[in-house]
Amino acid sequence: MDYENLKKEVYEKYVEIFPDIWEINRWLYNNPELPRQEHEATKKLGEFLEAQGFTVQYNAAGLNTAFIARYTTGEGGPKIGFLAEYDALPEVGHGCGHNLIAASCIGAAVSLARVIKEPAEIIVLGTPDEEYDGGKIEMAAQGLFSDLDLAIQLHPSIDTTFAGGSSVPHQTMVVSYKGSAAHTAVNPSEGVNALNGVLIAFGGLYAMQQYLKPGTRIPATITHGGGAPNAVPQFAQFRIHITTEDPDYLKEVSGKVENCANAGGLATGAEVDIWKGSPYKKLKSNPVLTGILSEDLEQAGYHLNDAPENMAATDVGNVSWECPTTMAYVSLGLEKTVMHSKEFAAATVSEKGESFLNNAVQVMTSLILKVILEPELLKKAKDAF
Repeated sequence: MDYENLKKEVYEKYVEIFPDIWEINRWLYNNPELPRQEHEATKKLGEFLEAQGFTVQYNAAGLNTAFIARYTTGEGGPKIGFLAEYDALPEVGHGCGHNLIAASCIGAAVSLARVIKEPAEIIVLGTPDEEYDGGKIEMAAQGLFSDLDLAIQLHPSIDTTFAGGSSVPHQTMVVSYKGSAAHTAVNPSEGVNALNGVLIAFGGLYAMQQYLKPGTRIPATITHGGGAPNAVPQFAQFRIHITTEDPDYLKEVSGKVENCANAGGLATGAEVDIWKGSPYKKLKSNPVLTGILSEDLEQAGYHLNDAPENMAATDVGNVSWECPTTMAYVSLGLEKTVMHSKEFAAATVSEKGESFLNNAVQVMTSLILKVILEPELLKKAKDAF
């Protein structure tokens, strides 16, 4: 069967399963789970894929909310990886649209599995914790992407559409202070205030912020600040996400942040524990695959913008160093809305979210069919990689 007829048949199969895919999207929206806590989402997605004939491996890379679902036809075909995300944000839920990412990846994978007869392996990689510490980083370190022939993901955006581009280096750090409890009126001098350690560290971060290179970001939040005001805080903690435009400068800034953290302990006498996550790498968009993706997005009716120079960090970047990778940010057509907000989350289950889902499935399956039917395209992508 030729490409156009296959494309039509794949989308017809998607229309058949659309109610289930939309229900997955809405379920994720209504049941948001924080990074590394996506237990119910993992179960929901894995069981659906198993019911569709996929073989599902849970606890991938030792992460208890990661999975790999495979559907194989024939032997020796390309290994196609869909990068599903499903972690949510504190307070705002799916304000980054990961529910749509998961639903579109599963919708595309199942639709292809129901139609193609050519040799291929359709793989859905359930990748937890994109927002905090980068689940894909650990999965990449254990080689779970290295044997893929390509990896793909479409990410919802506010009002612009672009394919490819590059992300920025990023590192997570969690700093904990352990002090000594005491009564603030009876015996305050016997206590060691852990919260003061955080506040002193924050003072250092504020002071150095003015002198960092352009494009550097060091947003931080206090994740634990103590309990009752009349008790000296025995434990306090903050989380900081460090982003730079240059990987080497990321190391330098991380060292400065550590100095600020240690200063808080030195000034208060509190014990300091610093946990550093593995760096998010810069995204290396495969030019061949991204060219195809751009054409398919335009055929779907999107106006493509140039990729911004200073994109946000994503752990898809780590995948792109392991196999040919492409991704795009696709407009929801929103106005006066920002990412990581409840308003953006609500849009994912609106008509605009439905439009994104349908188009994302159509665009991704279109690219995959071209690669399966024209092996020369995949060879070019691998040469570029």
